[in-house]
Amino acid sequence: MIKNKSNKLIPNKTILWIVLAAIILAAVNTIAMGFEIYFVVLIPFILLLLFYYFFSYEKLFLALAVIIPFSISLELVDYNLALSIPSEPILFLLLILTIYRFISTSSPIGYSNHSITITIAIYFIWLIISSFFSQMPLVSWKFVLARAWLVFPAFFLGVPMFFKDIKYQKYFLNLFLVSLVIIAVISTIKHATYGFDFKLSYLACQPFYRDHTIYGAALSLMIPYAFFQTFNSKNIFNNRILYFICFLILILALILSSSRAAWVSTAVALGVGIIIFLGIKFRYILLALVIVATTIMMNYQSIKYQMERNTNVSRKNASSHVRSITNISTDLSNTERINRWVSAIRISKDYPIVGSGPGTYQFIYAPYQLPQYQTYISTNVGNKGNAHSEFLGPLSETGIPGMLTVVAIVFSLLITGFRLFFKLKHLDKNRAMIVLSVTIALLAYFLHGFLNNYLENDKIAFPVWSYAAILTANYYWLHWYKKEAELDESQINE
Repeated sequence: MIKNKSNKLIPNKTILWIVLAAIILAAVNTIAMGFEIYFVVLIPFILLLLFYYFFSYEKLFLALAVIIPFSISLELVDYNLALSIPSEPILFLLLILTIYRFISTSSPIGYSNHSITITIAIYFIWLIISSFFSQMPLVSWKFVLARAWLVFPAFFLGVPMFFKDIKYQKYFLNLFLVSLVIIAVISTIKHATYGFDFKLSYLACQPFYRDHTIYGAALSLMIPYAFFQTFNSKNIFNNRILYFICFLILILALILSSSRAAWVSTAVALGVGIIIFLGIKFRYILLALVIVATTIMMNYQSIKYQMERNTNVSRKNASSHVRSITNISTDLSNTERINRWVSAIRISKDYPIVGSGPGTYQFIYAPYQLPQYQTYISTNVGNKGNAHSEFLGPLSETGIPGMLTVVAIVFSLLITGFRLFFKLKHLDKNRAMIVLSVTIALLAYFLHGFLNNYLENDKIAFPVWSYAAILTANYYWLHWYKKEAELDESQINE
């Protein structure tokens, strides 16, 4: 017998089985290579995956924090299907596990009385209802299935895991952070080989992120965590330095991504986070927002006139790219977005209650375009993407009730997150900083969501719904802690 790291004896029989398995796999691998059958090398990884799937889903869940950023999209043209490999097959397996846990446990949904869980459940119920009335039923049911494997494992497996121990929250966030930092470094080096040519920035993040805007959205989901952990007094000094270095790398990557929506949303969200972290009273924040809103309303015509006169276009150069944010007349990216938004609103007028059907926008929006909003990249075939909005997309596909469920989810996430931070900051600083980080990250994403929608992509959906699970888990931890504290106090009084 030998001893492992925990000083426990490992039986000789176990060692023998391990050695035999290694020899058999090596022999099979050698024979397969002789016949040029290369996929056999994946067998050990598949066996390991299955082991964790059945006996320790937590490790598989955490592994996804590394797997998903490095996954590569594979298009199956014959089946009109695109899959992120290897992440989405794993997510589908975890969906089956989630359903099994729902059926086999006495309390299947678990934390079903919290507003986040309730709004997500209502959202899915309405997706199913609208699919029954879909203009393209097959498309809608495929959409519902795909959305299920993106949401259910991340949230319903994430909540009990993150509730069990705060270490799982730290592991998950740190693994995602390190993975994204590695990709950011690779992308920056690759961009450097192009001479940091601004027009080629969309190539730098490939093959891990197919588009520079998705890349920017992913960075915005992790930047708040790196930033606030830098100022977390519970972290040792060396770790705070490492977090700060990660923050700088991600910020540089965000700048080089040339994603204007990610720039603005991250800056605004971090500003809100800093205000909350510093403890500035809410009434002052509200007063500032009222002043800003009033100023905009009073100068609306002037602002609109200046925006229409703006002739700066995106991707020309860095300076023009920044100034093009407010160009609603000639910037191709902005004007095509307006075209998509107008189309989504017009679809919703024809299908106000149940929408045209989940996932159908890209197939039916072409006839809803108005000539005055079309650009030279607009299509009459209807094969060029989505509504570019996390809110108007659901409006067109699932009607007004569907959009309201999305709004309800967003409000539930943000209200829960901010309330939790103020309750936890004097009780558990580590939990408070995690809660603030993920809440600000969600704020950044859903601000971004006014201009883009990426929740159908696993690289964005998995962290977003995992963050929702982290907030829900901390909410229930706080209630559990209060009950335990009350019990201890009553025992002392007795």
